[in-house]
Amino acid sequence: MSDIAPISRTNITGPNPSGRISVPAPSGPTVNRGDDTVELSSASQTAKNLLAKLREGTDLRHDLISRIRREEAAGTYVTDDKIDAAIDNLMDDLD
Repeated sequence: MSDIAPISRTNITGPNPSGRISVPAPSGPTVNRGDDTVELSSASQTAKNLLAKLREGTDLRHDLISRIRREEAAGTYVTDDKIDAAIDNLMDDLD
């Protein structure tokens, strides 16, 4: 004999044509919502616009990407000048 009580709900109807079991909505007073509004900041609007542009993919500079890939493959992309500039930028950020 099991110590676990059986689970039962009397308000569950059988499966509907989609195969899902439906539960009737609780009856009670209807709640009327106010006129709530949401205002998004300009930063969120900018982020939304940037995300849309990324999804479009129109701002990609395919010529630049191809050149960088060729330089990477040839081993000529990383130069002493680029390393010096990166170090200088890091030092500026730390100051």
